[in-house]
Amino acid sequence: ELASCQAIRGDISISGELGSASIANVKVIYGDLSITNATDLSAFYADSLSAITGALSMNGLTILSTLSFGSLTSVGSINWTALPALTQTGFTKGITDCLNIVISDTGLESLQGLDATNVEIFNINNNKYISTIDSGLQTVSNGLIISYNAEEVEVTLDNLIWANNITFSDVSSISMSNLTN
Repeated sequence: ELASCQAIRGDISISGELGSASIANVKVIYGDLSITNATDLSAFYADSLSAITGALSMNGLTILSTLSFGSLTSVGSINWTALPALTQTGFTKGITDCLNIVISDTGLESLQGLDATNVEIFNINNNKYISTIDSGLQTVSNGLIISYNAEEVEVTLDNLIWANNITFSDVSSISMSNLTN
């Protein structure tokens, strides 16, 4: 039934025993998209979706390996936890507008497609396959946390001008050549 809608007002919550799931033809969700405890979910597709005004939350999806958000550029927040099989973000076009990014305990190898420049929170932790964090972030108003990713993670935030509450743990190098505040 959702496939007949171009916009949805309200939250979408997906859980249960699904092998794959998709939201076809929907372009905007005015609310949250939450996928939790769908332990059999291996693939999720939402290639027409360009904006989510609330949170894009995924938690406890232990075999999710394919994620595709081909048109998504704007989301209120990204909260991803316990996605050990997910190696790529699936953000083909690139997220340019996002206030909060929290990614923890995933199999991600990079943050490709996370292109937000002004955020409140940027927290990337416990992602053992991310060896390089190279972001175009310019401002972080509440918290910048990068901790316990790959053993020799290299962090490059050369566009960062100012940030509050910066925490780095277990990183091999940090570059913030334009940081002034």
